[in-house]
Amino acid sequence: MTARAALLLVSVPLALAGCGSGGGTGGITIGKAKQIQVVDFQPTAPVQPGKPFTVSFHIENPDGSTLTTYKSGSGPHTGVHLIFVRRDLDVLVHLHPPIGKDGQITQEVTLPKPGPYQLLIDVYATVPGQPLPNFQLRENLRVAGPYTAQPLPPFRATQVVDGYTFRMTSSPVLKSVTAEPLVVRVTGPDGKPVVFTPWFGALAHAIFLQPRVLTYVHTHVCAPDAPNCGGAPGSPTTRTAVPGLIRALAILPLPGPWEVFIQCQVDGRVLTVPFTLRAT
Repeated sequence: MTARAALLLVSVPLALAGCGSGGGTGGITIGKAKQIQVVDFQPTAPVQPGKPFTVSFHIENPDGSTLTTYKSGSGPHTGVHLIFVRRDLDVLVHLHPPIGKDGQITQEVTLPKPGPYQLLIDVYATVPGQPLPNFQLRENLRVAGPYTAQPLPPFRATQVVDGYTFRMTSSPVLKSVTAEPLVVRVTGPDGKPVVFTPWFGALAHAIFLQPRVLTYVHTHVCAPDAPNCGGAPGSPTTRTAVPGLIRALAILPLPGPWEVFIQCQVDGRVLTVPFTLRAT
């Protein structure tokens, strides 16, 4: 069994020295704190690049019971997001797994390239007494084969993916700890603005990750009438009805380089486009 913890309260032994004229000492040991954690995570061995494999686990509450109550509905702030990212940010795969009534989470996935990956488990739960409706857990994965970390590419304002053009018109330099606009315009092979199809409850997703430490921010662009798509703490949301316009808000907690992955669904296909940014 493997376990990665979230919302850690106190987990260090603490020794208190007694004082007094007699010079005696005493000690108190505080045991491991209760925590929310991933349990029975699979796979534990390296997987093969380009071949499907199954990820499975469940989430354990601080009292030892299995988490079975998740926010439901059609919006993005529901259930669980699974975000597989290679350590150098060269690969990102974003999925929404089914959740069994017993709380078991199982998802088939294919990772295309060798290397070390981290799985970000972005959870929207309904836990009695839990002040945070949204929290993240993490697990490590390895895809077999030789790996050389790739540096972040330089910023490119215009990129073409599968014949669709993504053009960032906002600045690639943002202020940290400030709500900053991120504007991308998308046109099809015919040069006209595209019509987005909701995917995982949103017209577009903007997933921000920082190299090495993998600090994570996830925001959404929603249709005006989309349900369950309001802003969550730390996850601002914008709404739009303009074809081809992605206008997201970024609140980046730390300065330095960031990679934002813009994801949207157009003409039945999911498109993922990375842009390299910097926060001051």
